[in-house]
Amino acid sequence: MLLIEGRSESNNNVANMMRKVKASEWLTDPNMQSIVTKNEELRQLQQFSLRVTIKGANVDEPEKMTKGASK
Repeated sequence: MLLIEGRSESNNNVANMMRKVKASEWLTDPNMQSIVTKNEELRQLQQFSLRVTIKGANVDEPEKMTKGASK
């Protein structure tokens, strides 16, 4: 699982990012955690948290260490 936090100028930009995540070959299952309007430096920004799943990652198993390339 990956948690993405950021700011956007519009909800449409966040929705577009969610569609791109869904179409990605590495990420899947975009799930909006929160979106809040904030006034920053004379403009309104949408502060968001988005949870996505990494394809092929098993969240029940701890990450396995892989050995680097040998000479």
